[in-house]
This record gives sequence, C-alpha cells and structure tokens, in this order.
Amino acid sequence: MTPIKTGTNGWTCAVDTTGEPWCADAAGLEWFKAISTKAEPPDKTGFVYMLAGDLGTSNHDPYATDKSHWVQTGPHVMIVGKAAHEMAASYPNSLDADPKRPYVMFPGTKYQHLMFPADVAGHS
Repeated sequence: MTPIKTGTNGWTCAVDTTGEPWCADAAGLEWFKAISTKAEPPDKTGFVYMLAGDLGTSNHDPYATDKSHWVQTGPHVMIVGKAAHEMAASYPNSLDADPKRPYVMFPGTKYQHLMFPADVAGHS
C-alpha cells in the first residue's frame, strides 16, 4: 500500500499493490491492514470507497489467484468490520455475486464485507 494522502478528517487514500486506488476511514484502514497481513480484522465498523473500481478478486478466498468465483466490481463503497457481519444476512451471499447489485464479498469468512456499487456517472 502506498499512501497518497492522509487526511485531517480520519480518512486515508492509497494505491494498493495492484495499482487500485481507494480511500478508507480509520477503521477501514485497520481492516485493510488486517486482510493484507492475514490478521484478525478489527471489531469495529469501517468504510472504504473505490471509485475507480477494482481489478477483481476471488469471492470465496481473498488470497486465491486461480480466478475461482471471480468478481470484478466497478466503482463501489464498502462497509467492513462489525456492522458488515451484522448486516450480511440481509444481502446476497452467493460466491458468484452480481457486481452490479449490493452483495457480500468473502461470505462466511472473517473478512466478509458489504459491497455497494456506486454510479459515478456525471461526477468527474
């Protein structure tokens, strides 16, 4: 992770090792650090946004590289941590998620989180 800007409002924007830009609040940043080091995720709610979208990932295993249950999501907002686990039952939990609709990413894992596609048309 290469930080681009650490805000004075608790948000940090960075570029992932894959070149994907994202921004996260403090709890979202803790969650990103946990998933990148295979550590326990924080027991708090965080928010992340990726308005450039992502390059895709396996929806059943955050570390898989074989493109099994691969999902690529355009611009989106994520709710991570405690609230995501509490709300997950209300959202689709399919391993083959529809990235154009809200869904649970990594369902059933300690890193499960909610994905909300964002329409950024006209917001350049």
